[in-house]
Amino acid sequence: MDLLKELVFAWNSRYPLVWLISWDEARVEDRLRRFAQKITGQADAFRTWSLSHRDESLPADPLRLLESLATVHQPAVFLIKDLPDLLDGQPQLIRRCRDLYYALRKSPVLIVLMTSHRPLPENLRREFYLIPVDIPSAAEIQAYLEALFGSHSNLKPLKSAIPTLAPAVRGLTFNEIFHLVNRIARSQIRTDDELLELVFREKEQVVRKESVLEFIPPRWTIDDIGGLDLLKDWLKKRARLFTPDARKAGLPCPKGILVMGISGCGKSLAVKAISALWKLPLFRLDMNLVFAGVGGDPEWTFYRALKQVEAMAPAVLWFDEIEMGVGRYHETGAEGRSHLFSTFLTWMQEREGDVFIAATANRIHLLPAELLRKGRFDQIFYVDLPENEERKEIFRIHLAKQGQDPSRFDLVALAAMTQNWTGAEIEQAVISARIEALNENREMTMDDLITAIGQIVPLAKTMEDQIKAIKSWAYDRAMPASSHASRRYR
Repeated sequence: MDLLKELVFAWNSRYPLVWLISWDEARVEDRLRRFAQKITGQADAFRTWSLSHRDESLPADPLRLLESLATVHQPAVFLIKDLPDLLDGQPQLIRRCRDLYYALRKSPVLIVLMTSHRPLPENLRREFYLIPVDIPSAAEIQAYLEALFGSHSNLKPLKSAIPTLAPAVRGLTFNEIFHLVNRIARSQIRTDDELLELVFREKEQVVRKESVLEFIPPRWTIDDIGGLDLLKDWLKKRARLFTPDARKAGLPCPKGILVMGISGCGKSLAVKAISALWKLPLFRLDMNLVFAGVGGDPEWTFYRALKQVEAMAPAVLWFDEIEMGVGRYHETGAEGRSHLFSTFLTWMQEREGDVFIAATANRIHLLPAELLRKGRFDQIFYVDLPENEERKEIFRIHLAKQGQDPSRFDLVALAAMTQNWTGAEIEQAVISARIEALNENREMTMDDLITAIGQIVPLAKTMEDQIKAIKSWAYDRAMPASSHASRRYR
């Protein structure tokens, strides 16, 4: 939403009262001051009021402030901070706001009440013009970064990085960008990856304050995944679609993927690897916290979290075990969850910004058909138990992670001994063998691995019926994540 256009619309419509929602106080105040000078042609037509600082011509008491504003009939713009926080339980202030509306609706006066988060009170909704202020535009960010980089002698050699930095800082306020640039000025930045890492850390700060969102750092790469070659190939081919060059070329951004299948076979790891591969921040939305009411009303919390991620796009939004969160209403029939699910479907269809949805699911049958229809996701992948060659690759990866030389171990024999094992079970066997060797102060051996393998009962035995049901569902409904699995389907 363009702030200037909205202010002009309110002014021309003779809306005397504006309810403005924004965290970016300094930026908004600067825009309002410029708007006031432009619309009135007077340098002193803009005045501010807050609990800690006010224009000398304005009373300190909120009630008297509203009374005095009702007598202003010369062209002017007033920015009133903090007042929205005082309205709760104050019927006199509510009444004065309504009186102010009727007193000024024919006057060239604009009263802007600014808040960072409070929704417009229900009993004042007809009197106020609501403006939720968007994040800074691309042009604003570019100009602000150029000014900041020009003011730092340490940053002048890095001005060529601004085209990379500008789209990456979307979703941050000017204050947060200021702190980020100061951190960059004091860091030894050598590559774009190091620059993006600092940006991701600043965005981590933002989502820490949004209690249902979690920032997942880009610690995992595509090489940490054993098998799943078709899924990895699909991700690699789309790695450039979120770049500025792709946008200039008019290439469409992918919407998302749903990765379903057997637990412990690499679904979550594949999602985590997207961040490093595509150089995008990854955010996990915890639906359990949403339903628990940690952030207040579940529907409002969920909607606010979606908008927060949208503001920081391009980004990846991860719904882990989506069937237990967004799809849970299908099983319980709860009305509140039904509304939440409708919100999610609408957002998926109409969302703005480049947000890639990465959803994982174990019990796919719990998801309603509306979520699975074509157009919601670009592709639905099925992750099966790893085949022989894939198990060898998984052993090689986890042995190397434990500081072992994979060539010292018989990978062919290990793969044969772990038929129908998940990747997580193979990882646990390697870790157990390493711990056993460490306790005896010696090198890990093949015998340690054989012993560890013998002590694990695989999921394929304990949950045989559930695995068969998952395979049956996926047979003709999902694309295999592995070419080995696709050959079994022929």
